Amino acid sequence: MSIKLSIVVVNYNVRHFLHQCLQSVYKSEVDFEYEVIVIDNNSIDGSQLLITQEFPEVDYIYMNENLGFGKGNNIGIQKANGEFTLLLNPDTVIGEETLQKCVDKISRDTNIGALGCKMVDGSGVFLKESKRGFPTIMSSFFKLSGLSRIFSSTAFFNGYNQGHIGENETASIDVLCGAMMLIRTKLLKDLGGFDPAFFMYGEDIDLSYRVKEKGKDIVYFPETSIVHYKGESSKRNKLKYYKMFYEAMIVYVKKHFGNSGSSFLMLFFLKIAIYLRGGLGFVMEWIKKLMHPAVDLLIVTGLFKSISLGWAYFFYMDLDYYSKSSINLNILLYGVLIIFGLYLMGNYDKRTGVKNILAGLTVGFLAILIVYALVPLEYRSSRAIILLGGITSFLYLLFSKLVFNYFDTGRFSLKKPLGKEILIVSTKEECKEIESFLNKSLIDFKISGFVNPSPEINSDPFFVNSITYLGEVIKLYPVNEVIFGASAVPYKTILKWMSSLGDRVFVKIASRGLLNIVGSDSSNSLGELYTIDLKYRINEAVYKRLKRIIDIILSILALAIAPLRLILMSFSMDAFLQPIQVLFNRNTWVSYDAIDQTVDQLPVIKKGIFKVSNLLGKSQKSGQEIRNLNDFYARNYSVMQDIEVFIKSVFKRK
Repeated sequence: MSIKLSIVVVNYNVRHFLHQCLQSVYKSEVDFEYEVIVIDNNSIDGSQLLITQEFPEVDYIYMNENLGFGKGNNIGIQKANGEFTLLLNPDTVIGEETLQKCVDKISRDTNIGALGCKMVDGSGVFLKESKRGFPTIMSSFFKLSGLSRIFSSTAFFNGYNQGHIGENETASIDVLCGAMMLIRTKLLKDLGGFDPAFFMYGEDIDLSYRVKEKGKDIVYFPETSIVHYKGESSKRNKLKYYKMFYEAMIVYVKKHFGNSGSSFLMLFFLKIAIYLRGGLGFVMEWIKKLMHPAVDLLIVTGLFKSISLGWAYFFYMDLDYYSKSSINLNILLYGVLIIFGLYLMGNYDKRTGVKNILAGLTVGFLAILIVYALVPLEYRSSRAIILLGGITSFLYLLFSKLVFNYFDTGRFSLKKPLGKEILIVSTKEECKEIESFLNKSLIDFKISGFVNPSPEINSDPFFVNSITYLGEVIKLYPVNEVIFGASAVPYKTILKWMSSLGDRVFVKIASRGLLNIVGSDSSNSLGELYTIDLKYRINEAVYKRLKRIIDIILSILALAIAPLRLILMSFSMDAFLQPIQVLFNRNTWVSYDAIDQTVDQLPVIKKGIFKVSNLLGKSQKSGQEIRNLNDFYARNYSVMQDIEVFIKSVFKRK
């Protein structure tokens, strides 16, 4: 039988998602032959080893540089031998019937040039980019102004996302998303694939435009669906994402509209959009981050002010006792130091507990005491105000924690909320494997129960019920996540439950062979994965902040002793340059020993002035010793390690 379908996947450092994607492809139920071509854009995350060992049938091509999405796909397109070519993102999961249904649909109608299906994110929410219109002056304006969201179901205001077409309605559309495009191979090769002028965004719009120019139809086909985790790294930086996206649109406009008047207007709107939309996104992100600490600062300083007034009235019998002093400046400083301590110790990170409050207050009060000891006597406030203000601040923060935990979990509790309250749907053996896997990964979780993957009436007490009653079980238990075992539950069943559970319960998939568990909480977040090697202390927000602060402190110290270092280091200017580089966050004082090639598998940190292997205190170190130290440093990072390495290394040339 000749090859009916060629599947082209371009990978770049998303091996865990790629693994899940390929597993779902090879579980497809089809009556035709297909080939899978993976183009790897110079991944350094172990993808090469994964593919060659787990999927030897894949036609795997490793590139020595990152060519971008379009160029990578073009290499795969040239190798495609099928009648149809499916361009598929690695951060997708397809159902068992998806390939068959899509190929059947495009085969029945020779006028269809390209076809795409319904896409949902990791929480089962429909992704609007499943169906889009070509960007125009009006659609760009409506999207930029927000009118497309207000009138989301109209063709006039929401033409960009084809708002008049229902998400479950098969229809002819303008643009397919590059995450999943099924195209006739001859047509695709005649068009030359993607235009290499587009690096990451916009190439799918351009290709769709050229398909339409050939007189071929583009169809949105929602009778089958896929999951798209949207794991692009640029989503971490909203300004960078908007800039890249709208600049791609500028390339598109110049290519297809030339120097016309409409081209000028579209370019005008797009250039505004790059900075306005990106800038607004950046500002809104910071407002969200600062809202909680800003409210706390306002209330904490208010409490200190109230204490100072009360102390003046009851102790000194004079409400205006502090009116001519610097008490207000002191109070503001106390509040800032307390909030900074809370921030430093993770109180404003997600899902924190009383420990974070106590640690933050301890750091804040140590800073207050240091300042108190250093300032002249006439600028000091009463120690009673500091003590009483600290006590009332602590009580307020406990109350605040109760309120935040209630809105987060629906329960009044001072305990740190569990990150994951999980139901596992799989066979008894795999449920136990997944539980063991989660324990090794050190994820903060509680397993609420196990669900039988069989739709039959459950008779095994190990399971709380069968998959038929999964929705009812979720209502009974405080569950916020469901993990499906891919070897026991068909992907089409997982996709069905994703769509029906809504965004309150997040879905993840445990791959066959249990190499990883992948998923995503929304279209706005990167795909999340659990692996045995996931838990690295150096990757946690609290320790990232502590490392940066100790870098700054050590840099100030290094600048103070720079003249002595200059002499001991044979007058090398590194004595001055090194602390300056660290102060400006170009480097960190201590990092991995890069001689060990496995550092690519550890959390990324900046290049270090000194190596953590300097802890060994000897010049000759074995590769295994270096590897163990790098791994230990990442897993068990502490400020004292950085200080020890700094002390041992600061007066050495290297």
